[in-house]
Amino acid sequence: MKRTIVLALFIVVVAGAPHVFAWGTPDWVKAAAKMQLPTYPEGTSGVVLLDETTTTVRGAGDGGCRSRRAFKILSTEGRELGYAAVDFNSLVELVSFHAWGITAKGDEWEVKEREAMELGRSESMLYADDKMKVIRIPGADPGTVVAFEYETRERSPQALQDSWSFQRDLPVRSARYTLVLGARDLDAGTV
Repeated sequence: MKRTIVLALFIVVVAGAPHVFAWGTPDWVKAAAKMQLPTYPEGTSGVVLLDETTTTVRGAGDGGCRSRRAFKILSTEGRELGYAAVDFNSLVELVSFHAWGITAKGDEWEVKEREAMELGRSESMLYADDKMKVIRIPGADPGTVVAFEYETRERSPQALQDSWSFQRDLPVRSARYTLVLGARDLDAGTV
């Protein structure tokens, strides 16, 4: 009798809430997947739906970066967009790294950092600590929206510098860079 009740409850929960298995795709990814797109020339491999970076500078050279990117794959040549990568080294700590995919059929995938592959960036001893983590996002076929987000923390008292590219080989729908300065930095005039 208990088995029947537990099985019935399981069926009701699964049938009544199919989104339970979506593993928590963030709202920003879902919103990007719903974007209306213009018609692009034939041969366009994909489109950047969102490219958003927020760099935060705190006192004493501490800083951090949160970056979000979402792409829609438009052709088979765009399947390479199903790979997300982030660089880090001994001065730049990778705090978090996640990726998601929403197929044209509406299936949702989540890939966490523990499933990423870590690679060395250089064989040179001079740059031996430069590394990258790469995540392969499942279902990277035409019509799929792939997205990833990472956060880094940096302690570099030598110089505070950053670079950000707002143009790409692909068409871009939304790109944004935000710089957040701590109130202490503004008061001390160390911008």
